[in-house]
Amino acid sequence: MINEQAAISLSQSKPRLLKRLKEAKSVLMLSYQRYFSQWRFDFENKCLIGTDGYRLQWLLRSNPNMPESYNNQQTNKGIVTVTHG
Repeated sequence: MINEQAAISLSQSKPRLLKRLKEAKSVLMLSYQRYFSQWRFDFENKCLIGTDGYRLQWLLRSNPNMPESYNNQQTNKGIVTVTHG
């Protein structure tokens, strides 16, 4: 539960969340980096909005509605996924 509390705290801070999303952007595969050369930070929805419908979306864990498990681990920073649509 400590990791989840730390991740939630991070997500409630604009500067910390933006830093986390920028960190994730910096390690994207080249094929995705082009969609984030221009981006907009959406704090309310906890994401960076790129071009062509791509987003870097912050989440507590892969499946936040399911219990923590080996395949659904909770980190102290949350996770960031690339979404489209």
